[in-house]
Amino acid sequence: MNGVAERIQRRMNELRGQLDNDVEEVVDSAKELTDWRTYVRRYPWACVGLAAVIGYLVVPSRLELESPDVDTLLELAQQNKLVVDANPPPRKREGLASTAFRFLLHAAGRSALSYLGQKASELAARDSDSADERNESS
Repeated sequence: MNGVAERIQRRMNELRGQLDNDVEEVVDSAKELTDWRTYVRRYPWACVGLAAVIGYLVVPSRLELESPDVDTLLELAQQNKLVVDANPPPRKREGLASTAFRFLLHAAGRSALSYLGQKASELAARDSDSADERNESS
């Protein structure tokens, strides 16, 4: 009887060990299934296509302008959906020179901000070094 009990206990310990391994495998595979990076690594082109489709569906379609008849205008006015712009301003098309000037102006602004940031950082570092020197000499 004692040998049977020991065999059962050994078998139960083996099953518990296997169960622990199985649970760890299930947890690992669940983590892998829920990680989006896994799908991007395995199926990059499908992910690009999916992103394109989602982008197409998310971006709203262009607003269509119509010249409605009188009845449609009255109906829209009653629903408070009528927008009237009798003389819309003409759209100016920028020339190449103004576009280039705007680009250079933005680039110069970014460069100036970067330069000022570097100088402020150097000044702060110099101030902290001089404060450390004063504290050490005290």
